[in-house]
Amino acid sequence: MAGERILVIDDSKQVISFLAQQVLPTLGYAPLIATTGRKGLEVATRESPDLILLDLNLPDMSGLDLLRKLNQQGGRTPVILMTAYGSEQVAVEAFRLGVRDYLTKPFEAQEVIDAIERALAEPRLRQDRSQLSEELRRANQALQRQVQQIITLSNIGRTITATLDVNQVLEQVMDAAIFLCRAEEATIWLLDEKSKTLMLVAEKGQQQEGFVFSRLPMADSLAGEAIRTRRPLQRVAAHNRPPIKIKTGYLVQSVLYLPMMLQERGIGVLAVAYRTQPHVFSEWEQFLLGTLADYAAIAVENARLYQQTDKALSQRLRELTALNDVARTVNASLDLDRILQHVIEVVQEMFDVESASVWLMDSDRKRLLFAISADVTAAMLYPMELPLGRGIVGYVAQHAQPVLSNDVRQDPRFYEQLDALTGFETRSILAVPLVARQQVIGVIELLNRRSGSFTQDDLERLEAIAGPVAVAVDNARLFAQVERERATLRAMLDNALNPMFICNDGGEILMLNPAAASVLSVSPREAVGRPLV
Repeated sequence: MAGERILVIDDSKQVISFLAQQVLPTLGYAPLIATTGRKGLEVATRESPDLILLDLNLPDMSGLDLLRKLNQQGGRTPVILMTAYGSEQVAVEAFRLGVRDYLTKPFEAQEVIDAIERALAEPRLRQDRSQLSEELRRANQALQRQVQQIITLSNIGRTITATLDVNQVLEQVMDAAIFLCRAEEATIWLLDEKSKTLMLVAEKGQQQEGFVFSRLPMADSLAGEAIRTRRPLQRVAAHNRPPIKIKTGYLVQSVLYLPMMLQERGIGVLAVAYRTQPHVFSEWEQFLLGTLADYAAIAVENARLYQQTDKALSQRLRELTALNDVARTVNASLDLDRILQHVIEVVQEMFDVESASVWLMDSDRKRLLFAISADVTAAMLYPMELPLGRGIVGYVAQHAQPVLSNDVRQDPRFYEQLDALTGFETRSILAVPLVARQQVIGVIELLNRRSGSFTQDDLERLEAIAGPVAVAVDNARLFAQVERERATLRAMLDNALNPMFICNDGGEILMLNPAAASVLSVSPREAVGRPLV
């Protein structure tokens, strides 16, 4: 590891020239020079070099005396002793004082190089170990925060999608948005279809008095652009440049707009902003806030429908309550198998169908993988794969569009081979895409309505279920990924030979490897939560 500073303390001009001008610079070391013991002590104290090459016989004191003074000052710099008058007694005393190595003059360059490498090996290892421990600590902190954010987001989603009071929903969404990215302000804008404007319906933050307007045009605003493009839109003020103008009287340093989408329809925008300092929203923050916006869209729409419904729509209200129950249940879990099982049970009962299944997009986004079914054909379909575009399910996934077909034999998109494989006779299909973060991640498929044909109302109800299900499935997959990364971190610790600890800011042990547990003479489980010192 080049770049270490090495102090040469010797009164010989020949030795100084050989070491400080030839050997050390050639190897990439930075030499420091002192020709007396007093000067060497001064330089060592002031510069804290990485290594000292010390002559035994100096004009004003011996090298051993200088070693004693360095030790009295608490110095931990490794020392190599150089002498032309070596003796066993001198060597014993030198090593007792902490000398790492011993060179007898005259010496060759290779002898010096080897001695330096031996002396610096331990400090280098200690530094590498310290850096690795810090990297592991930071990685663990990041993973812990991400896990906590996912759990928090799941709890928030469960709460707001179960709430049918619009004002309460808006308040909870803004609180969550500020918490998830530590923003200074949050606002929610809902689309007025008649006027084609966005109305400010809720605000929260440090400078609420700055909002002197209540509408933004859809056609000529950043918020409107986010809805039109169906993508998050971020703007950050450049260094030493004017702030971003949202509208006259409202300037920010950073802003992120997230569309609130229900399938293909935008109903509003969630915005978070920093007014006092620029902030670049990371992909992770955009994911968290985008998921929150999805929850908000579902909750706001449900609350709107609930509040606008009269007695003639009481049955519809009961269905919406059932949909909220589905959303609450699936978002209460991060277990993918449990989520899918519950969804299948609910939709089969709610829609009175002969069969229901879920297909999920694979990682390369080229195929659909059979995930679960509610009938006896499930075992026959494992591990079935469908290319995008094949069959009605493949069509739905490829085009992100639902399909309602009450006579599949007349539908050219129908894939007959599945019936041939399972022996099941498909007569009608209702299939909708599962969309999370503006991407199709799977399809819910219903087969053969027992009580008649599928209706447009069935399609709308299934789409309402698909929204929270998609978010829950996406969260479960992400949680599984975070857990795999945590396991990788755990494996890195367990495979490290040296004792390693990861602590929180209070000095309490969060993780440790078996070697570290052995040092403490406790089991790893007993050590977690204890102060390190």
